[in-house]
Amino acid sequence: MLKQYLSDGAKRPQQISFVLVVVAVIGIGTYLLASSHATTPYVSSDADTGNVVAPAVAQTCASASDGRCVVFGSATTASTSRPTIVGHELELGTTGTRLKMRGVAVWGIEDDTTVNGSTGVNEYNNRQTVVNTIKSWGGNEIRLRVLACDYNNQTYMSQAQELQEIKDWQTTAQAAGLYLGITWWDPSDCGTQSHASWASNYSEAFPMMTAVINELGVTNPWVFYEPFNEPNNISDSSWLTAMEATDKLIRGDGYSGILVFDTNNYSHEYNDSLMTDLESYDAGQTGMNGQNQVIFAKHDYSNEYPNPSTFDTTDWANNTYGNGAWDFSKHLVWETEFGNYNCVNQTCSGAENLSWSQQAASAMATEVNNATIVGATGFVFTWVDPNTMTTGNDVTPTQWGGYVKNNFLGSVN
Repeated sequence: MLKQYLSDGAKRPQQISFVLVVVAVIGIGTYLLASSHATTPYVSSDADTGNVVAPAVAQTCASASDGRCVVFGSATTASTSRPTIVGHELELGTTGTRLKMRGVAVWGIEDDTTVNGSTGVNEYNNRQTVVNTIKSWGGNEIRLRVLACDYNNQTYMSQAQELQEIKDWQTTAQAAGLYLGITWWDPSDCGTQSHASWASNYSEAFPMMTAVINELGVTNPWVFYEPFNEPNNISDSSWLTAMEATDKLIRGDGYSGILVFDTNNYSHEYNDSLMTDLESYDAGQTGMNGQNQVIFAKHDYSNEYPNPSTFDTTDWANNTYGNGAWDFSKHLVWETEFGNYNCVNQTCSGAENLSWSQQAASAMATEVNNATIVGATGFVFTWVDPNTMTTGNDVTPTQWGGYVKNNFLGSVN
C-alpha cells in the first residue's frame, strides 16, 4: 500500500501524512500494550456500556477475524456490588455504603448427606423457586453446601457436572440479585477424613476449591467463599495451619474478595490471638495490598444454651470454648448458622425450642442492623429435621421458616 501511494504524485503529501500517523498510533499502542504486560490491559475511557476500567477478559467472538477478542469488565458492577471490608465494616465495594448480609443456608447439591430425602436433587431442580422465595422473604444471600469428598470420588455425578450445578446456582442467584457463598462441609461430613482426621486431610478439598474459583471467576462480585464448615476435635494450632494454607491457596488462585472462616470447635470458639494471626496472614498474601478481607463465622442453636427457651444476648456472646466472649468490635463476625435445634442424626423432632428460635431470629436482625455482626444466615431452607424452613413446596414457610422470614430477613433494614 505504501509503494502504491509513493507512485502516485498527486496524492503523495496527504497519503504519506496519513500513513505516518497510522504507523505512529500503532507503534504507541503496541508499546503501551506491551508495557501493561498484555494479560490485563486497562482502559479508562467511556464506551457504549459505560465507563470501563476493569481488566480485559479473553472471549470467543465469532465476529473477530481470528475468532478471539477481549471484553473489558464494567467498573460499576465490580466496585459497587462486591462485599468489601473497609476499616471495620463490610461495604458495597468502596462506596461507603454498609452491606447487611442476610440469607439462608441451602443444601442444593447432591452429596453423601443431601441424598437423604433427595434434598440436594430437589433443591437443585427447583433452584429458581428457592431463589425467588428467599428473595421474596427479604434475603440477599444463599449459603450453598458442597462436599469435596464426593466431588473427588465423583460419587453422585462427574466433576464437570458438579461444577456446572454450582455455576447454575450462582447464575440463578446473581440474576435475582443474591450473593452466593460456597461452603465446604468436609470437616464434619468427610467420613474417615473428617473430625479429628481433618487436620491432616484438609488439603483434599483444594483441587475442588481451585476448580470452583476458576469456574465462577475470581472477580465475580456476586460470589464469595466460606472454605470449611465447623472444624472440630482438632488443636488450635492445627486449625491455624489449615486455615493459613487454605487462605494461601485461594489468594494464589487470584481471588481477593471476602473469606469467611469458621472457628475451631464447630465455629463456637473465640480466640483473639488466632484470629489476629489469620487476619495478618491474609493481608500479606498476593493481591491483598496489606488489607485483610477476613470475616469469622459464628454458629448457634437453642440446645447449646443453659436456658434453651429464652434467647439472651449475653449468653449468645459467651457461647464459646473458654476463651472469653466474642469481641465483635475487634473482629468482623458473621452468624453463618443459627437454627431451631442442633440435631444429631435428625433425631430431634419434638425437642426443638421455637420460643428461643423466634427470639433468636429477631435478635439476629437487631445485631445486623446495629453492625454488631456483618450478617446472619438461617439454617436450613429444606431438610428432614425441625430446622427446615418450608413445608415441601419451597414456598410455604414452616413455623420456624416464618420466624426467619418475618423476624429476621424481613426485619433487616
